[in-house]
Amino acid sequence: MLVVIFAVASAIAQTEATNAQLKQYIADLHSNVTAKRVTALKSLAELGPAARDEAGARVAQAMMDPDKSVRLAAQDALEKIDPVIAKECLTLLVDHSHQQPALAAIKASGPEQGKVAVPILLALMNKPDAVSPRSRKTPSSGPFRAEIVEVLALIASDDPKMASHFYQWMLSSDRRVQAAAISGMPHIQHIDNYGPVVMRLCQLLRTNDPNIRYLAARAIGDFGSHASSAEKTLRLATSDPDKRVREEATAALEKIKAN
Repeated sequence: MLVVIFAVASAIAQTEATNAQLKQYIADLHSNVTAKRVTALKSLAELGPAARDEAGARVAQAMMDPDKSVRLAAQDALEKIDPVIAKECLTLLVDHSHQQPALAAIKASGPEQGKVAVPILLALMNKPDAVSPRSRKTPSSGPFRAEIVEVLALIASDDPKMASHFYQWMLSSDRRVQAAAISGMPHIQHIDNYGPVVMRLCQLLRTNDPNIRYLAARAIGDFGSHASSAEKTLRLATSDPDKRVREEATAALEKIKAN
């Protein structure tokens, strides 16, 4: 019995020590000292798959570091942490012609694995001209960016920072990105303030694009009671010239009342 207790206590102590090391390595990735970042990545590489949940995304982010030695260390570390995602992340960064299959693979991997690639996907969305210091090719826009938004809604819905990104994409001048953001917003789990989101969707119900109006009405309905402030706008939308918008506005009003 004492042997079992000792073994359990030893395992707990070892886990706590590993967690403490992991936190330190992640903190070192923010260091201004290049050598310290490289050392941290090498240490994370030694931990392998055990480092994925806590450090995987930070290692992927380091693949975009301005310093080449850090980028190479990050690539090596991610290959040891999660070789499948590492391959797709590298493809997204340096191989413009194969970005779409890489994105599809990340989507298929699901949230647990896919979340590692989130920093790179955000970089493709927010800083397309500075994603990869190793590639002069400009990442795709239009349909591909819309697909990134769709994938993020699936693999990063529990990310506390994702709501602000989706809100900004709802303001996009690219209708495809905007449509993907509207459709994805109800999937985001951490929305601190529904007011601005619902207000923006109400504004979109008055746009001249019937598909955007339709998606906005559907999103409002998906928010249920959180969107009660949209009832007046939805009632007006029940007289929309587009049949789909009228039907979705009516359905949204029923969802709000039901909740």
